[in-house]
Amino acid sequence: MTSILKNSIRAKVSINFVGQLVRYCLVGVLVYASDFCVFILIVFWDGTIYQEANIAGRIVGAVLGFILHKKYTFSDLQQSDGVYRQLIGYLALFGSNAILSALFLWVAVDFLSLNVLLSRLLVDVLIVAFSFFVSRFLIFKGEKSGP
Repeated sequence: MTSILKNSIRAKVSINFVGQLVRYCLVGVLVYASDFCVFILIVFWDGTIYQEANIAGRIVGAVLGFILHKKYTFSDLQQSDGVYRQLIGYLALFGSNAILSALFLWVAVDFLSLNVLLSRLLVDVLIVAFSFFVSRFLIFKGEKSGP
């Protein structure tokens, strides 16, 4: 009996995690589109300021991302701590993402001589994966709601 209960709990946790991952990806498409559009507009306006374009896009994406991930992606987690702690964590994540993104983008463009847009896409794959796990397990952590 205990084994059946443990397996049932594991299955629910697994389904919950997969659901969060799917919602994270759906929200992420919208967040990424807004971030990347700001980046592209600035780069096409002045191609020499790709780092500034990167940061401007990241800011737009961070604001939209915090709101949507809190309200939609991780809404099934009962938050054991307040929104301010989450906001501080999200801002720290934004800061680390911005620094990592700027560093990787600089290496790809200035040292490897890759195209700016291609470089940004490649860097973003790494940043998105890192962000999901930090968001899920550190920022929006909590206990599952419901029975």
